[in-house]
Amino acid sequence: MILRGGSTIGPNYSAPFIKETKEMLVKKKLPPKIMVDCSHGNSNKDHNNQPVVAADLVRLIYLYLYIYIYIYATTKGSD
Repeated sequence: MILRGGSTIGPNYSAPFIKETKEMLVKKKLPPKIMVDCSHGNSNKDHNNQPVVAADLVRLIYLYLYIYIYIYATTKGSD
């Protein structure tokens, strides 16, 4: 699934959009593979906004990885 944004919904690369998309794919028994397009509607069709979108995605991925590692590290010995 490619998230490109759009004229009616605007950018759709935030965490809630990604979560909703993943849940929809899983519900339909499809692989939860999601790609975010940093241009088109996600950058309001302005190439100058593409680095902003990419930086937001990097922060989001970093946050998810940090949370995952923290949860793994704090629950590893609880088995």
